[in-house]
Amino acid sequence: MLLAGCAPTGSTLPPSSPPAASVPATGTSPPASPSPPAQATPHPGPGTYTSDRWRYSIAYPAGWWDLPNYGPETDKYFANENVGAPLAGSLQLVWLTVHVIDPAPSNCLDLYPGTGVAISRSSVTLGGQPARRIVTDPNRNTATEVGWSVVVNAHYGGRCYQLQFFAWTAATRQANLSVIDSMLASFRFVG
Repeated sequence: MLLAGCAPTGSTLPPSSPPAASVPATGTSPPASPSPPAQATPHPGPGTYTSDRWRYSIAYPAGWWDLPNYGPETDKYFANENVGAPLAGSLQLVWLTVHVIDPAPSNCLDLYPGTGVAISRSSVTLGGQPARRIVTDPNRNTATEVGWSVVVNAHYGGRCYQLQFFAWTAATRQANLSVIDSMLASFRFVG
């Protein structure tokens, strides 16, 4: 996803793009331009996010951001960089998607996104409920899977809760395992 008015680092706008408005030397302001659509402002951590609709809470540490929702209402995003999508992040990015599947499929505990290869599976708890932790590496046989992930799935109240931590490199995933574990430990089902 590329946000309006933004370009990836090191890129330039196409030659046909109009020049940016500037304030004339006389001190008058340039003509008003239409405002972009209203959007939630990212909130830097530490903090706790609570979803009344999906009935969970999770704490995020200093250096992490509670990001606006850019996707379906069943998803919520957090990251250690204030970006609008993983593609906008650096190689040190860790992106968390809390994804709720309603109703829960029968294979809830074994789900993981993408075409990655599960390198480990372990039984854990999430919010006091039995859960499965799946660590994935990219599938070297496809060009579409490029990230390293830690995914934790739990079944609660007829829904499947999936926490997907994504990193661009194995080293970034490894360096952030203690943060990932502390965020997972903070997760609570509410109501």
